[in-house]
Amino acid sequence: ATREIDAALAIAQKNFANDDARMIATLQNVVPLRRVQGKLAEAAPLGEQLLALIAKRDNDLESPELMAPLILQAAIYREMANWEASDKAYLRTIALHDKYYGDAHPKTVTAMEERAQMLIKAGRVPEALALWGDVVDLWIYGLGTNHLREALSRRGYAEALRNAGKADEAAAQEKLRSEEHTSELQSR
Repeated sequence: ATREIDAALAIAQKNFANDDARMIATLQNVVPLRRVQGKLAEAAPLGEQLLALIAKRDNDLESPELMAPLILQAAIYREMANWEASDKAYLRTIALHDKYYGDAHPKTVTAMEERAQMLIKAGRVPEALALWGDVVDLWIYGLGTNHLREALSRRGYAEALRNAGKADEAAAQEKLRSEEHTSELQSR
């Protein structure tokens, strides 16, 4: 498949103008493949090209069509340990998700959680923990307690707290989860 994708990209680059929808479609297929292949140094500039083409086509730096490619670009940069570029892409996609879906929408909150995970890896622990607390609160607000997403986020938040040397706060998060689960079971 790699050979065919390489050939498709070469054909697109040779035959399609940058604002041609076929060029955008080609990049939308190639960039995730390059990421999966671990060819991050190739994926990153192609992803930036894709973002620029979409913004130019839509004549809008806040086009909703940028959301998915921005999340992908943020992940590529995260995997490259390019924390500044990753954070910039996450902040941009979170702002777009918030604008088009709202702050408690699952897609918005998921992007925020991915950013929190990146911030942990970048060593920006206090900022990450604050964001992760907001993520848990937003899951509760949007989906209620005892929802799988809330439970998974709370577990990740507790683990991040524990890794940051905040065992008491981690235990408190786990206790809250246990109490919420018990309360839910008793109300049935």
